[in-house]
Amino acid sequence: MSRQAYEAARKVQSSRRIPVEHATASIMSWRTLQRFAGRRDQLPQIIWAVAGLASDRAAARADQPANHLN
Repeated sequence: MSRQAYEAARKVQSSRRIPVEHATASIMSWRTLQRFAGRRDQLPQIIWAVAGLASDRAAARADQPANHLN
């Protein structure tokens, strides 16, 4: 594999990985999951609920115009 092919493959992998890493970080930043002391059998449901909220928040941000350039 040439250096250029390697770099191209690495860029594709990175582009796919970054949104997942950001979503995971967003989910884990929720206080609910940082200090979870409830029943372990309820944790998967809580993770799905928080993931849905994080997804909704990310979608809302994507709909807003980028004003950081102003």
